[in-house]
Amino acid sequence: MSRFKSFFLYIIADHPNLILENRVFNLTIFLGAVLIFVVAVSNLYIGMDIVGVIIPFITGFILFGLYYLSRFRQKFLLSSVVAIPILYFLSGSMWFLNAGQSGSMIHALQLFFLFFFAVLPRKYHLTFSIFHVIFLSTLYILEYYHPEWLFLYKTREAQTFDQIITMTFVMVCVYAIMMSIKAIYEERNKEVNQQKENLELLNSMKDKMLSVISHDIRSPLTQIKGVLSLINEGIIGQEKSEYLFKELYKNVHETQDLLDTLVTWASFQLKEGGISLKKENIDLKQTLVEAIALFSSHLKDKNLQIVCTVSREMYIFSDPNILLLIIRNLLSNAIKFSHPNGKITFAAEQKAEYVNFSIKDEGVGIAPERLDDFLKWGKNISTRGTNNEKGSGLGLLLCKDFIERSGGKLNIESEKGKGSTFSVSIPREEKI
Repeated sequence: MSRFKSFFLYIIADHPNLILENRVFNLTIFLGAVLIFVVAVSNLYIGMDIVGVIIPFITGFILFGLYYLSRFRQKFLLSSVVAIPILYFLSGSMWFLNAGQSGSMIHALQLFFLFFFAVLPRKYHLTFSIFHVIFLSTLYILEYYHPEWLFLYKTREAQTFDQIITMTFVMVCVYAIMMSIKAIYEERNKEVNQQKENLELLNSMKDKMLSVISHDIRSPLTQIKGVLSLINEGIIGQEKSEYLFKELYKNVHETQDLLDTLVTWASFQLKEGGISLKKENIDLKQTLVEAIALFSSHLKDKNLQIVCTVSREMYIFSDPNILLLIIRNLLSNAIKFSHPNGKITFAAEQKAEYVNFSIKDEGVGIAPERLDDFLKWGKNISTRGTNNEKGSGLGLLLCKDFIERSGGKLNIESEKGKGSTFSVSIPREEKI
């Protein structure tokens, strides 16, 4: 079945830039050329005049030429326009060789009408329809006034055989036209649905970004501005100022982390001018140590214990900045939802092609009904941490995006009230 599909796609020239009419034309003109050779052989078999054998052979070669012009030279419109006078002229000749309206050409002419109506641009439909009616009417009138021009069948068996062959030819071509239209329509429909889903996703991401910018970034900056104004005016004393400075530092740190994540993610979404992954062999444990150092004050505030079982001999092939950002977001999430005096565990194992590392906390966990939507744009909901820490609900979504862009996968295992484990698989490369 796969070979047949490959052959079918080769015949129609499976290229995204080809319009539907071009694909239908390629398939039907090729199939018509093959079948019309069969008609020529059948005409020879039933003892038709030699002209009735030569004309189908000539027609078959012309159809192959038009197919080549459309399929390999990308001259679809020229091929279809040239095909009309040639095929109608030859079918007009065959009309009188095949006993006129008593013969089989009436079926072929109706097939031509369906075929060209399907492949010609809509602006030519009316003109072509008028031409077809005038042409067919002319044949009937000429036959009426000049019946002596007709070449009748030699036997009833020959007439029956010719009718069966032509009807089969017409049915196969009609089936090919309709199925190719249906197949290509379904393919395009899938593309449209996919584009619709992508647009909905982008719209959801845009709304989420605007929400983050307007609330999670603007609000802390407004608070910082207000506190600094009070301190500058001397309204707040020194003792109170020291406490507020700690809170300001915490807010600035969180806002900066979020802003860095947003900027990095936005750069990846740009088609032009965005940053590209610069992959190299990275010591996983060293990156973990760097990430832990960034959150030293947060860990101290909650008195959290860090347990790391990762060895120094584990290397990951990734972008250093992206890997640090992934670990930083996962660690930030683990700290946020850990209870004071709790524990966060880093573990890793090395596979043949991947390094799997995990960050496990013993915090609040995730409810089973929320787990499926936890990493879906527009469905995830930000919740407060165990110390009322606020979040944007964006960090893990961006984490998932970065991991997949690095060729890896993110998996979440969680139980309400018992904590969560975030596992990451990223390709590895031998140490250089």
